[in-house]
Amino acid sequence: MTTPEPLGVDPVSLSGFGNEMLSAAGDIPLAPPPFTTDGADPISLKIMSALPGIETPIQTGLPEIKAEATKTASDIVAAAAKYLQTDEQLAKAHEAHRFDGQGGPSRRITNAPRRSISFRVRTARRRVSSS
Repeated sequence: MTTPEPLGVDPVSLSGFGNEMLSAAGDIPLAPPPFTTDGADPISLKIMSALPGIETPIQTGLPEIKAEATKTASDIVAAAAKYLQTDEQLAKAHEAHRFDGQGGPSRRITNAPRRSISFRVRTARRRVSSS
């Protein structure tokens, strides 16, 4: 049995993709006005009787699609903000329990540069707000 990988979310990328989706949703056009003709000949009358069946799904569907796409994109942007907020809360809690010379000895396990979680969260927040 394999252990599932931990869930990792990049709030900066998620927010960027959500904003791209918002832009695309805004580009969905409004439904065109219904087609009309003044003709009274048999062909014009046949066209006018067939058009409602063709136009109605477009007239009602496009606004619904645009609204649903906008809501989905907005929900994605909101989720990115919540992920970032949770990261900030966890970083703050982590920083409160660190022992790095302010409350006791700290033992570095790697040679990686020492950057606090709050530093990484602040950097991510700047990226989200600029996207």
